[in-house]
Amino acid sequence: MAVKERSAAMEERLEKQNSQLWLWLWLGLGLLILIVSAGLMVGPDGEAVDVASTPDVAPTPDVVPAPVQGDPFTNSIGMKLVFIPPGQFMMGSSLSAAETVRRFGGEIKLFQNEHPRHRVRFTKGFHMAATEVTRGHFARFVAATGYRTQAETSNGALKLTGKRWKMDANTNWRNPGFAQTDDHPVVCMTWNDATAFCRWLGLQENAEYRLPTESEWEYACRAGGRSIFPWGDSNDAGKGWANAADLALKRKFGPSPVPLFNWDDGHVFTAPVGSYQSNAWALHDMIGNVWEWCSDRYGDYPEGNVTDPIGPAIGRYRNLRGGSWDSGPRRCRSASRGSFEPGNHRDGNYGFRVVCSVPPGLAR
Repeated sequence: MAVKERSAAMEERLEKQNSQLWLWLWLGLGLLILIVSAGLMVGPDGEAVDVASTPDVAPTPDVVPAPVQGDPFTNSIGMKLVFIPPGQFMMGSSLSAAETVRRFGGEIKLFQNEHPRHRVRFTKGFHMAATEVTRGHFARFVAATGYRTQAETSNGALKLTGKRWKMDANTNWRNPGFAQTDDHPVVCMTWNDATAFCRWLGLQENAEYRLPTESEWEYACRAGGRSIFPWGDSNDAGKGWANAADLALKRKFGPSPVPLFNWDDGHVFTAPVGSYQSNAWALHDMIGNVWEWCSDRYGDYPEGNVTDPIGPAIGRYRNLRGGSWDSGPRRCRSASRGSFEPGNHRDGNYGFRVVCSVPPGLAR
């Protein structure tokens, strides 16, 4: 009888323990459901983890993330910028100065500054405008700031009259001496005008805008290639690639003292930006249309390899690259160099394009 009473007591105790265990299990499950519903999970370190921020959960559609360094983007004034990757290239001409003269004419002294050829390495990528800055872009800057260019505040700019460039007091970006629309590259720009635009755009977007260095410009122009022109080594293969001095210019002004391209690009003066084929990095008009100001000072090339060069510390002139609508083959080579004073030289074929070191929303 005593054994049966002990056995009944033990069964009652076990049943009570089982009931309590099930109660705790149900309470735990309910708590877990509440946590998940609130969007929180507990990580391995015991800290709460937001489920909505984990990679497999899509962001809410009203959140627009800032562009990352490698993405192309369109900025607040409609300018498209593409990413130029880090890397290295050989800067300068693969042709000797004498060979350049033999092929393209001119004097040896004009091409000696394209040597020595040297390796340039870039440790960081950057964004570059796919086209040159347009009249429309520049007009927005002027409307926002009241800025007046140096051609407007001084004695005008150089205008092509027949076969000669002549200073004209009424020539400026609004009136370059030929018809333009807002899609054409802005012209009659000094280096100072170009850098003023970059400063304004940077402040406008909380970003870092500037002109490209000369080495960045040539690196981007070549886009991984090694040929004389972005399209190859043949003058004639450039049809459809650039707006340069060609048969259209010859019909307008007659025979030229310098060799011209033997094709017709459809424009005597500037063409709307992006009208011609881009290079391998989606950049248009790196050759022709307008000369493009660079940020750095003109100087002799270094003897050895360089990394992330920013140009000479001192110097009177700033670099220009790319040739323009009145440039023949010798000035439309990827290695060709030009330079002028930053404030005193402005032509109807001088413009610029911008580089963005840090895109909008990522500036530090």
